[in-house]
Amino acid sequence: MDEINLKILRLLSARASVATEIGRLKHYEGGEVYQPVRERAIIEKMIAENQGPLTDEQVKRIYVEIISACRALEHEPRVAFLGPEHTYSHEAAIKVRFGSSVELMPLESFAAVFQAIENGRADFGVVPVENSTEGSVTLTLDLLIDTALVIVGEVLLPIRHSIMSLSGEAGEVKRVASHQQSLAQCRGFLSANFPHCETEAVASNAVAAQRAAADRSIAAIASKAAGEAYGLKTIASNVQDVAANTTRFLVMGTRPIERSGKDK
Repeated sequence: MDEINLKILRLLSARASVATEIGRLKHYEGGEVYQPVRERAIIEKMIAENQGPLTDEQVKRIYVEIISACRALEHEPRVAFLGPEHTYSHEAAIKVRFGSSVELMPLESFAAVFQAIENGRADFGVVPVENSTEGSVTLTLDLLIDTALVIVGEVLLPIRHSIMSLSGEAGEVKRVASHQQSLAQCRGFLSANFPHCETEAVASNAVAAQRAAADRSIAAIASKAAGEAYGLKTIASNVQDVAANTTRFLVMGTRPIERSGKDK
């Protein structure tokens, strides 16, 4: 095992050296550091070649991080998203698209994400545009009309909500807080299990987790990662009304990307 680990390290170092040289050439020729078409092709090829025992999803996560680390040697992208950290936008940006070797910019609104890209404070932004249960995110669509930014990628993220509180006791809950989209996605569950509780729409699921961490009578609907970050205990998992609940996120930038032949 030690020999295999050293071999992997040597190969990663070799890949990083090649990435550094490619970055130098891109800088000289004015090329784009972030090339989502190429990155997607690499990951798809690795998944196609995968013979186990690692799952395709595990292979994807590994290569997202390898590509992210090598990309950062050329330039560490600044990625804006609806904050604070541990929102689903954060998860879409890090786990699925850019990896962890990026400079994160959690912002207070979708409009702030668009503005950060337009004024050059961020290289890219990740915003939700559509949910399989609740349909379009109208604020994102409105912003798309009014901006000169372009769509450079998309992320499909399965949404698995949990309801959590400080105590983890359903009987103590008087109010349930979450983003308005998440409240709508769990409408049936809340009606059946928390019919006497008020609901409170907040700016993001992570903000809901913050609220629950400060008040024992409040439960948050959010991701498990958000709950863990704020010390919450799970009352129930997978509380979304539709089991296959999925949100489509857009990756926004300032320059169009090359066509892949599989474009929408």
